[in-house]
Amino acid sequence: MLFRSETDIKKTIDYFKTTQIPVRYLMLDDGWLDVEQTKTDENSAEGISDSYLRSFEPNMEKFSHGLKNLIGYAKNHGIESFGIWHTLNGYWRGVSPNSSIVNDHPDWFTTTKTGQIVPASGNKFYSAWYKILRGYGVDFLKIDNQAFHRLSLIYYRSIPDYMAGLQTDLRKANEEY
Repeated sequence: MLFRSETDIKKTIDYFKTTQIPVRYLMLDDGWLDVEQTKTDENSAEGISDSYLRSFEPNMEKFSHGLKNLIGYAKNHGIESFGIWHTLNGYWRGVSPNSSIVNDHPDWFTTTKTGQIVPASGNKFYSAWYKILRGYGVDFLKIDNQAFHRLSLIYYRSIPDYMAGLQTDLRKANEEY
């Protein structure tokens, strides 16, 4: 099913409840984040190939009552665990240079040769984000697009060292979770 807003998700949760379909886990996939979309690649399956993370918050046009409200609704209607999707690099093409995250914490990021801003290893990027998600009631995470760095940072630095650092950061953030 394609969910475009909190209203769609709530209607589906209600449907599960009234039809007694025993859904215990729900994961909110791509489309929930506050992103900056510079252009759409119509050849991309997602249509979001040039989108960048703007903040750790949800897209308030789609989730006007916030994720904490939606997750609370889900859990009050039989969903035991609520998960969230994000990419390893923030969003498909990284983090917007215009974002408050980059402006407030420039040391959290590195820039690829093509100019994309992505999380650097050894910082609090994921910990800060996961603290917010934990406050919403998120129970688990799906981390996508982990091959992005293999292509975007090739010959720029040691990819194995960089990826090992990011995985360590994810583990630390998850332990704090």
